[in-house]
Amino acid sequence: MSNTQTEPVRISDVLKWECNRNFTREKAVLTAVGGATAGLAVGNILQGGSAASIIAAGGTVTSILLEPVTLAEYIAGCSKVVLVRGPAIVDTDRLTCNSSYKATALVTLAGLGIIVSAEPTELQEGTEVES
Repeated sequence: MSNTQTEPVRISDVLKWECNRNFTREKAVLTAVGGATAGLAVGNILQGGSAASIIAAGGTVTSILLEPVTLAEYIAGCSKVVLVRGPAIVDTDRLTCNSSYKATALVTLAGLGIIVSAEPTELQEGTEVES
C-alpha cells in the first residue's frame, strides 16, 4: 500500500513571467458562491473585480488566483493576491476552471495582457533546430 503525496501548486508553477508585480497584481476579497465544499488552489481563474469568485456561467474573467485559499477562509471571505493584468505569461496547464469555460477564459485573459502558454516556453520539447 503506497501513500502518494502531491505538492501544492505554487505561484511559480502558474506565473512564469510578469513585468512588475506592483502593476500586475491586486488584492481581491474572495467569497464562496453557493455551497462551497473545498478551498481554492493557486491558478484558479476568477470572475468579479475586488470581490472575486470562481468563474461561473455568464461570468466575466477578471483575474487568476495567486495564493491558496482554505475552505474556512473561502466561506468566511478572505483577501488574497490575484493577477489582474499583464504583461504576464502563465502556464495554461496549471490554470483551473470549469472545462466548458476555459477556452473563453483564455481569450479574455489575453485581452488583459496575460499570455497563456504551455511549458516549456523557450524551446518546445523535441523542436530544437540545429544550426
